[in-house]
Amino acid sequence: MESYRDNIVSEPIPNSFQKNEAGEMLRRNIFMMDGTMVPGAPYVAATWYGPDTPVQDPHTHEFDEYLSFIGTDPEHPEDLGCKATLLLGDEWVTIEKSCVIFIPAGVKHTVFKNTDMRRPYISVTGMMTHNAYAKTENGVEKKMGKDGSIG
Repeated sequence: MESYRDNIVSEPIPNSFQKNEAGEMLRRNIFMMDGTMVPGAPYVAATWYGPDTPVQDPHTHEFDEYLSFIGTDPEHPEDLGCKATLLLGDEWVTIEKSCVIFIPAGVKHTVFKNTDMRRPYISVTGMMTHNAYAKTENGVEKKMGKDGSIG
């Protein structure tokens, strides 16, 4: 009988806890998996976000992506706990509710600026590729890092 225990990734990503000067959490990656970690696996990452999260440069992918934003208040799971602003195509969109967003291949986007933060939220990102990378506006390809960064 074949074992699939190696397909389970449960360790937090090392050195992924980012804080601001006041010691508040900006971002903390919970887990990440891709084909380099588990052969054949698509890219997926889960991250806690707090206030003043560093904004990524606008970029595209040659594969579809989804971004989910999950509020952390169990009494009001629809409440994101802040205003998160992101670029989709050429439009800036602000969300305040838990949601999932589909981003087709080739659509320019950037993730997000958080304002009016009342509590952190979780984002889960998924891409139908085994080796995630982004293409910046000037055409440079950059690998998605294990800390969720681009480059």
